[in-house]
Amino acid sequence: MGQWEHALQLFDCMHDATIHPTVVTYNSTISSCEKAAQWEQALALFNSMPAKVSPDVITVNATISSCEKAGKWMYATSLLASMSQFGLAPRVITYNAAISSCRKDGEWQIAISLLHKMFLAKVFPDVVSYNACLGVLETAGSWNHALALMKRMEKMAILPNVRSYNATMRSCESRQAWEIALGLFQQMLLAEIFPDELSYNAVMGCFREAEKWHQAWSLLDAMPQISLYSSNAALAATAKPGEWQLAMQILKKMRQRRILANVLSYNSAISSCEKSGKWQAALRLLSVMHDASLEATVVTYNAAISCMGKGSEWEQAVIIFSQMCSAQIEPDVTSFGAMIPFVRIDRALLLLETMTRHKLSPDCVTFNAAISSCGDNWMKAMELLEEMICRKIDPDTVTYNSLISCLSDALLWQQALFLLKSMKAADLVTRVSYRPCLEALEATSNWQLSLQLFQSSTILPSLQE
Repeated sequence: MGQWEHALQLFDCMHDATIHPTVVTYNSTISSCEKAAQWEQALALFNSMPAKVSPDVITVNATISSCEKAGKWMYATSLLASMSQFGLAPRVITYNAAISSCRKDGEWQIAISLLHKMFLAKVFPDVVSYNACLGVLETAGSWNHALALMKRMEKMAILPNVRSYNATMRSCESRQAWEIALGLFQQMLLAEIFPDELSYNAVMGCFREAEKWHQAWSLLDAMPQISLYSSNAALAATAKPGEWQLAMQILKKMRQRRILANVLSYNSAISSCEKSGKWQAALRLLSVMHDASLEATVVTYNAAISCMGKGSEWEQAVIIFSQMCSAQIEPDVTSFGAMIPFVRIDRALLLLETMTRHKLSPDCVTFNAAISSCGDNWMKAMELLEEMICRKIDPDTVTYNSLISCLSDALLWQQALFLLKSMKAADLVTRVSYRPCLEALEATSNWQLSLQLFQSSTILPSLQE
C-alpha cells in the first residue's frame, strides 16, 4: 500500500471518529495524492471540501499540480479560474503548473494565453514559466512560436537556460526547421550555456527528420558522450540511397563507445542497406541481430525483403519471409507488398488471398506490385484494376504505368492509349507513361500514329516537365 493510500485511510478514520478535517489535513492528503500521480483522488478531495473549510493557495496548487502531471489541462485551468471565488490570488507556481498541464495535449494556445494572464494579474513569469510554455510548444511542434517566445524572454531580461534551448530545439524536429535548431545549438555555445545529452539529442532528432546524414555524423563524432537515442537518430538519417556504409560506421562507433545497439538501430541500418540495394549487408545485419539475441520485428523483415528486391534475389526474399512466419511474427501489408514482386502472377494472386486470411486489406502499393508481376498477362492486370476499384482504392500513376506497360507488352496499343487518356484526365500522366505506348506503336510499325502521339499538343507539355 502506497503513502497516498495510507493518507486516505487516515482521512477516512477522522470522519469515522467524527473529527473534522482542517484545511491542513486536506492539503496533506491532496499532496500525497499529487506525489503519487493520483489526480482523480486529489480532485475528488478538493471537491469534497465542506463550505466551512475554505481552501488556501496550497490546496489549489497541490490539486493543480496533480492535474498537471496527468496532462488534465481543462481541470487545471478550471481550478485556476475558481481561485477568485475563494478570495485567493494565484502565484507564479500556480500558473506554471497550469501551463505545464497543457503539455501532454500540446495545447499551446491555452498555454500562451495563461502566460498573458500572468502579466494582467501582475504575476510576473520567471524562467520556469517560459520553459513550461516552451515545453507545450515542443509537443505541438510549433517552432515559430517557440522562437518568438525565446525573443520575448530576451526582451523581459529573463535569461534562457539549457531547458529553454532544449525545448525550442525539439520543437524544430521537421524538414523545414533543422537549420534553426542548429543555429540555436550554436547560440547556446556562444552564450556559454553548456549543452547536455538532451541538447545533442534534440539537434540529432532534427537531423533525423530532415535526413541530414552528413550533419548527423559530424555531430555524433563531436559529442563527448553519445547516447543510444543520438546514435539511432543518426542511423535513421542514413536511410537513403548510397549511405549504407555510413550506417555501418555508426554501428561501429556505437560498439567502440560501448553503446549497445537495439532493434531500432538495426532496423535503420537494414533500411539504409535496402535503399542502397546492399542485400548481402542486410543479411549480415540480420545474422548479427540473431547472435545478439535481438528479436527482429516485422519492420526489420520488411526492410530486408525489400532489400532483396533491389538485387533481384527472390530466393533470399522467400527465405526471409519464411523465417518471419517461423518466428511467429505476423506479416503486415508492407510484408506482402514487398514479397509480391518476387513471384509469378499466380503466386502473387495467392499472396493477395493470403492477406485476406490474415485480416489484412491490400492497399494501392500491394495492387501495384501484383499488376507489375503480370508481365504481358493483360487480362489478369485488368482484373486487378477492377478489384481495386471494387475495394474503393484509387489507382495512382504507378498503377496506370504498370497497366500501360502490360498492355504494350501484349501489343494492345489501342487499350494502352485509352488508359493514357484516362491518366491525363485524372492529371496522373508522366513522361514514363508515354514510353510503352510509343514502343508498342513502333513494334506494330504504326509510325504515323506514333508520330502523332509524340507531336500532339496535349502530350508535349507533359514530355517537357
